[in-house]
Amino acid sequence: MVFDSPGYVPDTVLVVDYKPLRIVLKPMGIALNQVNITASRRAFDPHVEYPEIYRKSKVYPLSPSTGSQKRGGMPAALNVSLKKRSRNVI
Repeated sequence: MVFDSPGYVPDTVLVVDYKPLRIVLKPMGIALNQVNITASRRAFDPHVEYPEIYRKSKVYPLSPSTGSQKRGGMPAALNVSLKKRSRNVI
């Protein structure tokens, strides 16, 4: 006897006697031969997506040539910023 149902893998049973049987069919997986994915939006640009973050942030160059050698090679703008923060620390 063949059991067949849409969406399930067919199964065959050989009937030898008349004992009750419980048949459970396995669901058939979706077989995709090929999938094409295309982008529908522009390339990700964080400056455009999150402008408020880039407006609030400050960039300090950390190159030794941009800082004062008297302050241990630390850029002057960063040194001033660190001094302001250390005054606010309790």
